[in-house]
Amino acid sequence: YRERQYTGAMLVAARTRRAALAHLDRALDALAGLAARYRDTPMPARTLGRQALPTTFGAKAANWLMGCL
Repeated sequence: YRERQYTGAMLVAARTRRAALAHLDRALDALAGLAARYRDTPMPARTLGRQALPTTFGAKAANWLMGCL
């Protein structure tokens, strides 16, 4: 009985993993698109809540992308 429960749980886990990876793949594609599209769009940067040297929105999106990898 326990073996069937374990097998069922593994099947559910595999299905959930595939769905989660598909969502993550779409999110990574969206972030890569944002980084490319806005690579030259200037924006103010902040460090510790204070104004810093300007950056681009593309660089910010690229940092988000790297955080997801």
